[in-house]
Amino acid sequence: MKTFFKLNGLTSIFILIVLIGCNKSQDQITKEDNLKSNFVNPKEDVGVLHNEALKYVLENTTEIPITSETKSFVEQILNEKYQNTSLSSIPAFPDNFNDLDPYVWINQFNVSEAYKVEVKKTFDLFRNANNLNEILTSIEDREIQANTIFSGSDLDLYYEHLAVARHTAIFWSPEDQGGLNGIQYVAAGRFKSTKAINWWKVLGVDCVGGCMGGAVGYAGASAISVIMQL
Repeated sequence: MKTFFKLNGLTSIFILIVLIGCNKSQDQITKEDNLKSNFVNPKEDVGVLHNEALKYVLENTTEIPITSETKSFVEQILNEKYQNTSLSSIPAFPDNFNDLDPYVWINQFNVSEAYKVEVKKTFDLFRNANNLNEILTSIEDREIQANTIFSGSDLDLYYEHLAVARHTAIFWSPEDQGGLNGIQYVAAGRFKSTKAINWWKVLGVDCVGGCMGGAVGYAGASAISVIMQL
């Protein structure tokens, strides 16, 4: 009988520990959810400006330039609204955009190795995600953890990267996923089917281009990468 009570006592303690553990887990989940809902990326304005500038370029793309002149073509349009914009420091693209390897291209940027690692994670996300919601959820999680990875100017740059990653994903994603279907803004009446566009590379180029070209540079990189494929 004593053994029975001992066993029941131990069982009760075990159940209590499990319940407390579950409550802690739920509390932790609630805290994380609250943190997500309350967090605002301090560089969110860069993402907003990205979409604004990108839309402007596409709406004013009334013809498709030859490949070698795409960068100067986009730069000229941007300067009509955003004066003193220069895209010259954005690394060159191959004549055939499909030959671009973003994982190699990022090495041409003067950024830390730790930053490159995080950017490549974004490339993986864009390449493998099934839908816009999956992308946005991942970006939100990474924004919350950003200050545990970087600090100072590196943290600012990383926040920019994530803000632009979110906004470019929304811009280019189809409307049935909650996106803006940004290709609709291209003013040129005739171009090749957009089915041939390598979208994950566009998104990847987009969210790192501004490392060299400033806030509007992100939009410039995105516009170049799409127009080259039209």
